[in-house]
Amino acid sequence: MGKNFTKIIVLAASIGLSQMLVAAENFLQRSIEYVEEMARFEAQLEDLEFEHGPYAANLVEPLSSMITLAREQQDYNRAGDLMSRQFQIMRTTLGFEHPDLVPLLRDQIANDAARREWEAISDHLDYIRLITAANYGAPSPELLSAMDEQRDWLLARVVFEDNNMRSRLFMDARELTDDIVDMAEELYGEESLEIIPWLYESAISSYHLVEFLNASGGLSGDAIRDVERREGLSKLNTFGRGISSGLVFGDGVRIPIVEEGDLVGEAYLRDSLNLIKDIEEIAVANEDTELEAMAQIYQGDIQILMGLGTAFGDYRDAAEKLVESGIPKDEVDAFFGRPALIPAPQFYSNFADAQEELDSRTLNIGEISSDVVHLGEFIAWEEGLDATAMPRVQILQEEVELNLHRVDISFSVNQRGDVYSVDAISAEPDGRWVRLEATRAARELDIRPALTDGRGTRVRDVHLRYYYLPE
Repeated sequence: MGKNFTKIIVLAASIGLSQMLVAAENFLQRSIEYVEEMARFEAQLEDLEFEHGPYAANLVEPLSSMITLAREQQDYNRAGDLMSRQFQIMRTTLGFEHPDLVPLLRDQIANDAARREWEAISDHLDYIRLITAANYGAPSPELLSAMDEQRDWLLARVVFEDNNMRSRLFMDARELTDDIVDMAEELYGEESLEIIPWLYESAISSYHLVEFLNASGGLSGDAIRDVERREGLSKLNTFGRGISSGLVFGDGVRIPIVEEGDLVGEAYLRDSLNLIKDIEEIAVANEDTELEAMAQIYQGDIQILMGLGTAFGDYRDAAEKLVESGIPKDEVDAFFGRPALIPAPQFYSNFADAQEELDSRTLNIGEISSDVVHLGEFIAWEEGLDATAMPRVQILQEEVELNLHRVDISFSVNQRGDVYSVDAISAEPDGRWVRLEATRAARELDIRPALTDGRGTRVRDVHLRYYYLPE
């Protein structure tokens, strides 16, 4: 038995070695073919350049073939150099602001995402904005979309950049959000339905700012410093009680004075609340009862974030208005009858879309027991923001692989939305610290409690799939 087992092991090892040798041989052969094919294209380019010049339009086709070949071989640096050359030719041929340059810039964005050149992506988005402004003017819906994409990317870069850059990038995104709202109001009017998504983005920006100001680690200190430089300190203190001039940390950032239990910068949440009240006023002006009800739900969510019991009055009023607008009562009761992560990633102007978004959060979970209330997936934004959801950015979903840790957790939610009795069910990779990171963050999650007849209800055995970036 022992000898036979040894023979099996030796045979398996030899088979494994043979497969490795074959794989290495295939890789070497592909590399040789890649080099030879690239050399043929280079010779073709040299001939065309000699005959027509370095910026001739007929250089574009062989360059495109070379770019495709380089990307197939995951030679992203070579592809980037070729793309830059192709772009120079097209820019010379078409002009600096031609709209046909935009697809080339988007190809460069995809390639730079693969080689993790984050600043280069920002530069490409700046250029897309310039081209959009030149072709569509300002204000225009197209320019708003280009600016919104820039803003989203600044928020995404918080994930990747060094600690001392993250707060600065967020504040840049916040300033761009203000510019977007100003342009939307100029384009559509301050009481138009079209500005609602932009008002909500501004409300979320203020919520995110409060998250930064109260983050763990050094992120909060950086955020306080950057707010002081850009917006002043008046909103960082409770009831405007002033700043401690004697206590400093880091490079001289002053410590705000707040009431016990209050958040640093809680006044910014009041800004969020006021923006959503503006949305409610737009709904009233347009005699849209369903939209008015949705605004009241979002108002309640912000009040939950502020720890205000008045949220439940808004929820009750919203439920009544939804039924009044024609939504079946059992659907409204089911919507409010389960806890939900807040704030929502975007503003949903009608009940059906909000309900669909809640349901969509569990699409990737698989089979869910009928005894379990599952909140779906949650991706933490950053180590210091481990209970703050990462903004949904298209390039993160399509181009960048994040290699996240995953932990399935269970907990209970009380009638105020507080989380307790947290337990890690499984983790990937498994390990004590992987589980501990998720369970610790879960206790700080912002949750709208389940409601029965407008009153908060305790719910046990709530599940969540929690993702986060390893350090």
